[in-house]
Order: sequence, then C-alpha cells, then structure tokens
Amino acid sequence: MSDLFSSPLLWVEQPTRLPVAKARYKVLDGGGTVVAKAAEQGVSLKRAAARAVFGDAKRRLVEVRGPSDEALLVIEAYSESNAFVMWPNGARIGSFEAARRERYHSRAIIDHAGHQAGLLRAGKVGRRYEVTDAYGAVAAQIDKKWTGVVKEMVTSADRYRVEIHRPLPDPLRLLVPVAAIALDMIFFENKDWGLDGWPAG
Repeated sequence: MSDLFSSPLLWVEQPTRLPVAKARYKVLDGGGTVVAKAAEQGVSLKRAAARAVFGDAKRRLVEVRGPSDEALLVIEAYSESNAFVMWPNGARIGSFEAARRERYHSRAIIDHAGHQAGLLRAGKVGRRYEVTDAYGAVAAQIDKKWTGVVKEMVTSADRYRVEIHRPLPDPLRLLVPVAAIALDMIFFENKDWGLDGWPAG
C-alpha cells in the first residue's frame, strides 16, 4: 500500500493556476518525497470554458494515484456540500458529510455503511481542523497554511499540513490522508471567476 496511508506527516500542495483549470494536488511526506498525485477527471475544453464564463464547478471528480502512477482512490466532491471517497472500481470507502451541531466547515467522517467513524472539527476561521475518531479521541490535525493575499483570493494554490498522531484503523487510515483534498474541493476550489469580473456562484 502507498506511503500515502502510512506517513505520520503529509503536505498537500496545489500548483499556482487559474481556478477554471483542472484541480491538481501533490501529496508529500514529511521528508518531501511525493507519495501521491491527484488530478481532476472529466474536464473537457468545453467544460473549462463554461467554468470561465459561468463558474460551473459544483462537482469535481479527482483521481488519486501513487508515485508509480497506480490508481489509489477517487474523490467526488460537491462545492459547499459533501465529498465521497471510493476505490478505483467505484466501491465506496467513506465520505465527509455535514456534521450536526458543529461549525459549518466541520464534516462528519462516514464509513461505507453509513456509520460515523470520526469528525473533522473546524476551528473558528475554517483553517484548522481537529480530527477525532468514533470515540472522540483526537487522531490527527489538518492546517490550511496561508499562501498570501493574491494566491488566496485569485488562484487555487492552497497548501495543507496533515499530522497524524497515531496509527489509525480503517476507514480513517484511508480517509484522513485525503481529507485535506476533500476539504479543499468542498470549500476552496470554487474560486471560479466569471467574465464579468465577479466570483461566480
């Protein structure tokens, strides 16, 4: 299995690009070695043009691949909503869904059978997430790093630090390492700008 699921420290980075382009991510371990890459699927030139005009990016489908280009996971995310994580064959591993009685950016971690396996609890400004297991014990922390005013407002060059405190059971072992990608796709990948100069909805 890829080191994506065994490293205690991960960095999730995006190249600097315009938001209408395909979403891309690079995942590195604590030593700076690339352990996975992710790229959005199904974005034709026509769809990219539609994003530029209408901000049409409510659904994104990203394929996560290992360093040898082996398919690892698929993440399907909906802007301002939920994200679903699947094996390459389409079988569901789990999801990140709106959490009751929690801050808006928080997401419950749901297993393939629909049971809550943990929680991504957002801090006050939606840049720090405490990850807890099904029993409420802290298992990891995700921090969205500040990349500068221009990059934050106009481009999609976000950067995340994922620190996993201890070995995790399934499905957390598979879901927590890609949680930053899911959160980014839900909340921060909708910076698409229409031709009128205003962020498109």
